[in-house]
Amino acid sequence: MKLLTGFKYPPVRRFLSLSAVFFLLTILSCSSAEVSKQSAQNISPAEAYCLSIAHINDTHAHLEPAKVALKYNKSEIVVGLGGFTRLSGAIEYLRNKHENLLFLHAGDTFTGTLYFSKYMGAADSDFYRFMALSATTVGNHEFDRGPQVLANFLRSLKSQDGKGITVVSANTDVSNEENLAGLIEPYRVFEINGGKVGVVGLTTVETAQLSSPGGKIRFDDLFKTAERYVSELKSKGINIIILLTHVGYDIDLKLAEKISGVDIIVGGHSHTLLGEEGLINYGFWPADRYPKEIKGKDGNLVLVLQSWEHAKQLGFIKVFFNSGGEIMAYEPSPIMLLSPANDEKPYMETFDNLTTEANSKLRVTKFVSFTETPSAKNKLDNYQKPLESLKKTIVATALENMPRGNDKGPGVHIADSFLYRTHNLNTRLSIVNGGGVRAGLIKGDVSIGDIYTIMPFNNTIYVLDVKGSEFKEALENMISFYADKSKPPPFMYISGFTFTINLQKPAGQRVSNIEISPATGTKTEPMEMDGIYRIATSNYLAGGGDYFKVKHDNKMVNLLSVSSYSTDTGFTDSETFIEYVKMLKEICNPQKPRITIR
Repeated sequence: MKLLTGFKYPPVRRFLSLSAVFFLLTILSCSSAEVSKQSAQNISPAEAYCLSIAHINDTHAHLEPAKVALKYNKSEIVVGLGGFTRLSGAIEYLRNKHENLLFLHAGDTFTGTLYFSKYMGAADSDFYRFMALSATTVGNHEFDRGPQVLANFLRSLKSQDGKGITVVSANTDVSNEENLAGLIEPYRVFEINGGKVGVVGLTTVETAQLSSPGGKIRFDDLFKTAERYVSELKSKGINIIILLTHVGYDIDLKLAEKISGVDIIVGGHSHTLLGEEGLINYGFWPADRYPKEIKGKDGNLVLVLQSWEHAKQLGFIKVFFNSGGEIMAYEPSPIMLLSPANDEKPYMETFDNLTTEANSKLRVTKFVSFTETPSAKNKLDNYQKPLESLKKTIVATALENMPRGNDKGPGVHIADSFLYRTHNLNTRLSIVNGGGVRAGLIKGDVSIGDIYTIMPFNNTIYVLDVKGSEFKEALENMISFYADKSKPPPFMYISGFTFTINLQKPAGQRVSNIEISPATGTKTEPMEMDGIYRIATSNYLAGGGDYFKVKHDNKMVNLLSVSSYSTDTGFTDSETFIEYVKMLKEICNPQKPRITIR
């Protein structure tokens, strides 16, 4: 195979030229690429078909970049990650260099920021058409506002001639839902440069519990559905098959093992970051390598891909197939879509040094800042300006001043809102860290802007099952973490239970009298140490933030590591709280204490 040589630099910032050049050399020559079976450089055009795949998932209306503190040079540097204007620049560049590019979205466009609250997916759809997205599957959150809102979004993906972005989900039966009938296909066959590629969509069967699809939509068994449509594609002579899934990484691995005929799985739902271990040095925590190699049921290689969340990472891989549709080799280059937080020269020099160092040390993942094209920037500005008035929208009334503090302030209601939003998943307890609530409220009107000031992080809500003893241990460690910092209360905000903290006792013995609020009736019950309890908390605490951890196999781990069941619901804390206080209309400090501190 002849490698591409000779190229023009993409429009990157002046201070980013070194890291950008390194990325370009990698993505064009793939000198640091992982390969399977044989080196891609030794494959001739006559014996291989090359397909390039760019992919995102779980974008949740995050059109703007997130501010993230990366580790660098024994310190931290704040950078932007993601953003649709940078994503647009990356896709434009990749499409110019890779004629066989398939650009896929693995679901969950809806719910997460004011862009969704205001535009109900229309802003995202505009950008998807602008970037010429090839196909998307249906995420569970696409049903959050019911079938009609989803139907409006799906129609907006089509162009006036009826063509446009394909929406696939083979196990989502909408035939009895008049709003959605005919808008979702089981699969799509793409004809790309002489090759045919089948893309089959799948959506989590938990959607009925996680969202609001209504009673007319059925979510069929994932494995039986996948087998059916992969077989159908094979019977039509399609031997390159991709599953585009919104089912979670663990289930993707099982699909790879059990479904014959699948070559690649591009997934979402679990917000899984894949990449090499070296990413840890910069503050990222990959769950596995990119891509994950699985031996399929038929003995062939299956590649499992996922690309974290919010378009912070753009997955990218080149895959080489033989005439029988088997993978011969692959060249991965997932991209962290960085942007500078300011343009001051000292900062930019540090930013450029970070990207240059990372790109020289990381074998697969690349850090790149693509320029925002004027058309993409103007598009975002047009959607951004009306949000300023939306932030002034009144959603509730505070009947009294509600400063942050133990058993007072908005934090208690935030914990209540977690249980309210996840009640379909049978959650009993919720906990919110004190640092996740950044401000109190004064008596009077409460606006959307006030809530985003209180909750600026856009954390998602995790639901997980834990033993009573593990939950108590995690509480103990979290309390010690706060106490060791000599910080005054509040320690945390809780709902569904009460307990006592005695700061005079030694670490590990400070928590007592954990009483669970009844699901029915009025009598509380003590927490059983061997019992299993379903809790709702933020992704920050579920991941071990504020030392919400337990000891397991002689090391401290987060509760996700010991949980028998866990799922990232994708609901953001701020949007959940807005919905909750809208329902309440009036809020005040709670009358009964939940945490007794001695």
